Amino acid sequence: MAGWQRVAVAGGLGLLAVAGTSLWVERASGPPSYASFRQSRAQEVPGTLGVTLMPPPDDFRPAVTPQEAYRAVVRRPAPGGIVQALAVVSSPYARSSDEIPAWVIVGRGVCDASSKGDVVSVGRSNPEAGPLPCTDDNLLMAVVDARTGRLVAVYRAYDVTGTWKPARGSG
Repeated sequence: MAGWQRVAVAGGLGLLAVAGTSLWVERASGPPSYASFRQSRAQEVPGTLGVTLMPPPDDFRPAVTPQEAYRAVVRRPAPGGIVQALAVVSSPYARSSDEIPAWVIVGRGVCDASSKGDVVSVGRSNPEAGPLPCTDDNLLMAVVDARTGRLVAVYRAYDVTGTWKPARGSG
């Protein structure tokens, strides 16, 4: 093709015009690494009694995108926001074979009914209990296998600082 050249760049597929010359731009081979989403260090999740996020293997490339993982578990956004990370989740409650690279989706301000009758009917709740004490300190963490998109675990957490988030990489 006259005027067309192939140039390998990371990031996408598109058309680039430079000084009157059109260049066909291709994404580099292989799936993206999602460097900015990768857990950068071991980090305990507050209020979980030992659940830890660890960096995924350097050469791991997820087959599932962060958007696909998000759509698999989030029906409506959490009141306090959502943050995602690509990590290996280590838990004293799971088998070591469950420690796989996964998309970790953490929502703030996600609470359950906690008073007797709340689940059945708000009208049957204890009126002295008042409203549910739900704050952004309450976390819900979904773990989605980054290879298959399957939900593998859900954890409740509690962050008294209200500021905890996964230690993600940059780039």
